[in-house]
Amino acid sequence: MAEVIPFPAQPKGCSNTSPTAYADDLSFMRRLSRSERKGKLYGIDYWDVKPSGNLDADWSRGKQYAHELLAYVAAHPTYGNLSLFHWTVGAIHDKAIEEGRRLNGVELGFLRSVGVHAVAGALAGLSDQGL
Repeated sequence: MAEVIPFPAQPKGCSNTSPTAYADDLSFMRRLSRSERKGKLYGIDYWDVKPSGNLDADWSRGKQYAHELLAYVAAHPTYGNLSLFHWTVGAIHDKAIEEGRRLNGVELGFLRSVGVHAVAGALAGLSDQGL
């Protein structure tokens, strides 16, 4: 059976007052300073995460970030927010390539947890259709 973990309807301290409020509301993102933005398309770091080196702790933290993202999108289902997963995965990929490394525990925990929720949602949809 799929691991489905309930998450709060809205992250604590959610501002959601601007189209890019997610950069302030989600703990794994941050706005870039003016000097950091130079030569970049976006002014947001979609994956501002440093692993601890402890695989179990990092995996758990990745799961927390996944639940945080899913709760945020559920509470604020805008077209922009629906793209947050895509942008976050892109940032994870780009950083791993730039740093010449494999994915770390935080990243793997995040991706697996979002994947588990996606599969659970798909199965629920099939069940609703009588399949």
